[in-house]
Amino acid sequence: MANRRPASDPLLSTIALIFQYPLRWMFPAACIAGAAVAYAYYKQDVWEASQAMMVRSDATSKQNASDDFRNMDEMKRVEETILEVAMSRSVIEGVLREVGAPIGSETPASEWPADTDIEQLRKRLEIKPPKGAEFGATEVIYLKAQDPVRDRAIDIVTSLESHLQREFNKVRRSRAAQTISELETKVKLAEEELAVTSKTLQRIEEEAGENVLLLRMLERSTTGQIDVINGIAVIQAKLRDIREQESVSDELLAQLRKAQENPDQPLATPAVMLSNLPELARMKQALTDLQVRAATMSGTGTIPLPLIQEARDEEEAVRQEMHKELGPAIHSVESDLRLTRQRREALEEERDDLRERLRLAAAQRAEYSNALSLTTYAQDFTADAHRQLIDARGRQGAMENSSLIHALGEPETGTSPVGLGFVQVIVAGVVGGLAIGFGFLFLTAAPALPLADDTPSFSSERRTYGPPRVAATGGAPREEVFAT
Repeated sequence: MANRRPASDPLLSTIALIFQYPLRWMFPAACIAGAAVAYAYYKQDVWEASQAMMVRSDATSKQNASDDFRNMDEMKRVEETILEVAMSRSVIEGVLREVGAPIGSETPASEWPADTDIEQLRKRLEIKPPKGAEFGATEVIYLKAQDPVRDRAIDIVTSLESHLQREFNKVRRSRAAQTISELETKVKLAEEELAVTSKTLQRIEEEAGENVLLLRMLERSTTGQIDVINGIAVIQAKLRDIREQESVSDELLAQLRKAQENPDQPLATPAVMLSNLPELARMKQALTDLQVRAATMSGTGTIPLPLIQEARDEEEAVRQEMHKELGPAIHSVESDLRLTRQRREALEEERDDLRERLRLAAAQRAEYSNALSLTTYAQDFTADAHRQLIDARGRQGAMENSSLIHALGEPETGTSPVGLGFVQVIVAGVVGGLAIGFGFLFLTAAPALPLADDTPSFSSERRTYGPPRVAATGGAPREEVFAT
């Protein structure tokens, strides 16, 4: 049969348990409360001083001379650099030397500040953005320092702000000096390279001689059309006209010579070929007109023969006069033809000379182009290096009288120390001690709490499992008993 404890109220049972075992909870509670009282009595007050500061960008490094940051990453990088500089040993050591040792310091004055003092102050310093912000989101940051003495906390923040500005400007000047040193080396190497490439280009131009202008035109031309090529095309066009004129003059000269050898044969030369012989052209036209007139008069049959004979005599007189004119005409055509051939030969020589110059220029163009490109690049590189060096020197000069960190107002402290006060520490110790004491009580005395009616007890019951086991020596069977 199961055994059960009588039912009872849990609250009353708990109260009874508290009064039944008072030492189990009073001893831990008293120990913790006493420790809290001792801590509150010997605990030093901690004052926190803060200094708001504005961070701006370096305007001398930008073309628009604006002190605004280009982006949040740049602002974050500057503010994180300020944080690292503020936590550096040189800054903290300078602050401690300026503020002095606190009252009751164990470090001798000759060894102040020691490494432990520096580390202790570093733990009490904090640089952070305004509440709810992060680095890179605002240009305002706060320097905060904690110290048991209120005035000393203010002095620490004031000294920290001063040393931070000097050290940060020192870092900027050091970086600018390194940049200037690098740029001076860059300028020197660029000038040396420019001297080498300029010497190579000068040698090629001296070897090119009069073709140097042609090389420059070939290099600067973007369409491939230059004066030399255009000049060759013009000469070719003139040569075509001259050859055509020369062919006409040869044909005219042959006709004139044939007419001179056969006086009775008419001059079968087109009028266009006689454009340069106006007298001969006029006589040929007059002869043609007289021939037409005589033929017309002979064909009518009504004109008297003396008139017809007279027309034929005039025709013969013009023919003879024309024959006499053939000699000077031939001489004139030969002179023109000779001049034309001389002009053609001169143009051909000029064309061949231009072609040769173009060929030589084309042979030197690759080397000249490479030398010119290297020289141009070296000139641009050198000019850019000089600009960067001048800009860096200008920034270095501007750093002497400028700072990227500016204090906003004066350092401030709260109206009371930070952290818990005397009464708050004691109340927290008492409450915490009671909580721990009651917890210890319930852990150690919980088995003594009464159980409800429906809670089974842990009494033993006899249960038989399987058939009865008979002892080896014989006798009555024995039942296996298990406790549940």
